[in-house]
Amino acid sequence: DVNTYMRGYNHIDVSLVPLANNLFNNSKSQLKLIEAGFMKKAVICSGVMPYTIDGIDEDNCLMVSSTNRFGWYGQMRRLINNPNEVDYLDYSLHEPVKEKYHIKTVTKARAELYKSLIDKHNS
Repeated sequence: DVNTYMRGYNHIDVSLVPLANNLFNNSKSQLKLIEAGFMKKAVICSGVMPYTIDGIDEDNCLMVSSTNRFGWYGQMRRLINNPNEVDYLDYSLHEPVKEKYHIKTVTKARAELYKSLIDKHNS
């Protein structure tokens, strides 16, 4: 439920986030990447929009091409064999996500937008 959903991340080391590359999915948000980042979890995801908004392959996540049918296996095996890379990826995703999507940052940007719209309307 909504009150316990995020606790599920406490039981994993790596979040697997597959998504087919199509128009519908490309219009979705990158929420799964953001959630994993806030919870300091490494991510293996499909190399498609929306995950390419914040995800950077080999930097803060590992991406799998939709044309590579063995990519998921390869990336999972890579992290199993290199646990230090999991630590690197979870930190590398957490740092930018916590700043960009923190409620204070989002609220400030939203307030500035509303103020500019009100100012524009009143002039």
